[in-house]
Amino acid sequence: MKAKAFQLLGDSAEELGFQGGRSWWKGFMGRWKLSKRVGTNNKSDSLINRLPNLTRYLVGVKLLLQRRAQKGVEVPLNRRMNVDQTGFMFGGNNSTIAPIGSRSVYIKSKNGTNSGKRFCTAMLCISADGCMLKTAIIFTGQGLVFKKEKNLYDKDVDVYFTKNSWADGAFMLEWAKNTFLPASPEGFKLLFMDNFSAHKQPEFTSYLREKCDTLPWFIILFILVMTEYVRVLCGI
Repeated sequence: MKAKAFQLLGDSAEELGFQGGRSWWKGFMGRWKLSKRVGTNNKSDSLINRLPNLTRYLVGVKLLLQRRAQKGVEVPLNRRMNVDQTGFMFGGNNSTIAPIGSRSVYIKSKNGTNSGKRFCTAMLCISADGCMLKTAIIFTGQGLVFKKEKNLYDKDVDVYFTKNSWADGAFMLEWAKNTFLPASPEGFKLLFMDNFSAHKQPEFTSYLREKCDTLPWFIILFILVMTEYVRVLCGI
């Protein structure tokens, strides 16, 4: 947008002293009632349509907590945790400018032939009290990097590598050992997850129960997958 403004002003930009700074940008967006938006998820259902199933799901969670309480096991907010992954392109742009209040925003994809090398997955684990464990970032590769490069990693991020930068069963077990176990609070925990196949790997779920004192709780209601209704981290 800034480049377009300079293009329209041409040689007069310098004469007018136009710099395209933050104040100009804020004024321009407000004057034309614009906002920065990301692409619309066509699969997303409206909140009104989700409410009945959402209510049934939350009732199920409440009953679970009540049964645990009857056995003398309290599960405070910091031990009710949700984990999920979201993929994104680094070095790209998935946003545009649209009028305020637009119900749908569509963005044309500009992924190149090597876009897979610029794709990574972020996995976040957040407790109900708002605290977050270390973010795990998955890149494509075998993890054969120099120590000098590893020393440059942010201390608040754990870096992993898989064949295609996706979360798989082997990664989930590694994450449980190296990220979840060292940082999660002591005591019995609930870990809410969607029905993703990597989340259901026996090695991973067994490790959670036996080593982390954690019950994996899958977001499913009968045969209905509930991720679209109670998503906490999907699509960040």
